[in-house]
Amino acid sequence: MSVGAAITNRTITDIFYEDVAGASILITTATCPTLFRDLDGDGFGSSANGSFASCSPVSGYVSSNTDCDDSNAAINPNTTWHRDADGDTFGARTNGTLTQCAQPAGYILNNTDCDDNNAQINPNTTWYRDADGDGFGAGVNGTLAQCTQPTGYVLAGGDNCPSIANADQTDTNNNGLGDVCEFARGDLNLDGTVDGSDVPLFFNAWGSAGPIGDLNFDSIVNSTDFTILLNNWGTQP
Repeated sequence: MSVGAAITNRTITDIFYEDVAGASILITTATCPTLFRDLDGDGFGSSANGSFASCSPVSGYVSSNTDCDDSNAAINPNTTWHRDADGDTFGARTNGTLTQCAQPAGYILNNTDCDDNNAQINPNTTWYRDADGDGFGAGVNGTLAQCTQPTGYVLAGGDNCPSIANADQTDTNNNGLGDVCEFARGDLNLDGTVDGSDVPLFFNAWGSAGPIGDLNFDSIVNSTDFTILLNNWGTQP
């Protein structure tokens, strides 16, 4: 007998032998599976990255070609996507999941959001230290970036008088310093400078509970406050 067909391209084809009379006899038929390149090593390959047939395992190749992103091991048909209800690019465990290769609209890979109903609240949220407890914080007093609200911190930054509570953030002369802070240093007419023009206003408030003139916030305008005014003489914000 003589071999009538050979093994080529690593695929076992039908192998025939000829008998002495010239008749062909089929001995066996076998086809090797196609293997696909798995670039990211997640167990799922892609036909776009190359393939060939092989009856033996080949490192870096798999029999699946269902990967939609073979450059990212985190994305494959077994990927779990988390609902991002508030659209802040952080998902939550409680709002639903989908398992598939391609990213569904409204879903994200991570599940680290602690409030998926508020786009302002996520692991990248900046919280501002509210030293005076007026609901406004300031970067100069410290910040924290995290999901849950830390004690003593608030979302609103930019407090225009970080050391004295001023919930209304009033800034009559629009100089960036809250009126409360200006009154506290003696600029009673809010012109930006502690000077002689503030003195008549101070003495008009003498003996009252303030707030104008009560520079130490002890609920009485007196000589102690006048000393503070003189110490701040000529200063500007």
